[in-house]
Amino acid sequence: MKFKPLSIILWIAVTLWFLALLGGAESAVTTASSAKISYDGLLGKLSAGAIAAGTIQEETIEGTRTDGSSFESYNPVHKVGIIPRGRALGVPCSCRGATAIA
Repeated sequence: MKFKPLSIILWIAVTLWFLALLGGAESAVTTASSAKISYDGLLGKLSAGAIAAGTIQEETIEGTRTDGSSFESYNPVHKVGIIPRGRALGVPCSCRGATAIA
């Protein structure tokens, strides 16, 4: 079977287009990921009313800011006191996993 140079060029072009399409989708997912903030920064934003909701799962705190963007923070061990503090400010807080027991 003989390959024509035009069909090989066409397959290369389609492959490159497909790879570019996948690369664009990956960058869209990357920009939509959570912004990382420090625990102290989270406490400051919580006190300022900039946090809409949060969930603690072991050493990770994930949530949503009042502007709709998401965040992620590190939860120091035995720091479940943030839940009553958030609830007192009217922020829905929840726990998953071992932290819920502590």
